Amino acid sequence: MLAAILIVAASVGGRVVVAGSTSPVAGADVMLVQVRSGPAMPQPMPGAPLRRTTDDAGRFVFEEIPAGDYLVRASKAGFFEDGPAFTAAARPTTPVAIAGAVDLGDLPLARGGAIAGRVLDSTGEPVAGAQVVAMHRVPRHDPREDTPSWFPAGAMEHTNDLGEFRLFGVPPGECLVAAAPARSPAGATTAATIETTTFAPGTIDPRAAARVTVASGDTVNGIEIRLVGVPAFQVSGIVVDQAGRPIANATVHLMAVDRARMIGGLMGDVPTDRDGRFAIAGIVAGTYHIFASVRMETWSAGAAPPPQQDVVVIDSNVSGVRIVIQAR
Repeated sequence: MLAAILIVAASVGGRVVVAGSTSPVAGADVMLVQVRSGPAMPQPMPGAPLRRTTDDAGRFVFEEIPAGDYLVRASKAGFFEDGPAFTAAARPTTPVAIAGAVDLGDLPLARGGAIAGRVLDSTGEPVAGAQVVAMHRVPRHDPREDTPSWFPAGAMEHTNDLGEFRLFGVPPGECLVAAAPARSPAGATTAATIETTTFAPGTIDPRAAARVTVASGDTVNGIEIRLVGVPAFQVSGIVVDQAGRPIANATVHLMAVDRARMIGGLMGDVPTDRDGRFAIAGIVAGTYHIFASVRMETWSAGAAPPPQQDVVVIDSNVSGVRIVIQAR
């Protein structure tokens, strides 16, 4: 549960409870993040968030908090946030000095459900180390699209040596269950066919996948996923600066546009050679964003990411991709 508040040299406390009740949630992690507010969703400011763990009564307190806007978030394994990701109603519309203690009241966490099963390869053998995740349906933002998108809900888990998995903390409702084999380093495989993200019981098309209904506190057992093998291709090209000079040791990133079809989204993360060239193998058909950076921290620490372009892989290798890194 997130809430935004304006704080001026105050202490902030509250209680984490089970949604729909007054039962406390002990051992919950509560995070206080300073944000930069604006017309859209507040953006976290640089710096580590403050953290507290709730006591046996579900209570927490942050002492002597500097003035600023903050988000408060509570979490615990096996639970999920109940309610909207952000509630603006808790934030004053004009600056208000708050002295003394600020009581946030009860922050609800709902008990999640669980999904258990196993993952097999295309020959029927158990797959160890496969990534498994439940995905919930969300409407597309583009009104011209009438098909839903599926996004991960709850934590991603890995299969054991018998190919078994158990997802927990899954929000109630209808979901898909997807699995993907442990990914080799980008460019490490030249195989013509690879196993890819597969939805239960064994399809790469989310529209044909089985719907799994999860209830709060219940476990759905017996879900089996047989991974599907598909043709693999290569994306290659060169990274240059604005003057057209090749850039060695730049990092090229290739990310799937449709995250539901590619668990994790990131399919490639490779350096360029001394001539600025790169090759990313083991890529399945789909549309990808591709971009390059000289230092990852220039775009991962809150700065705008480098310009990106789309690459569409259909039924053959894609070569001649030219990425220009803008001067900063």
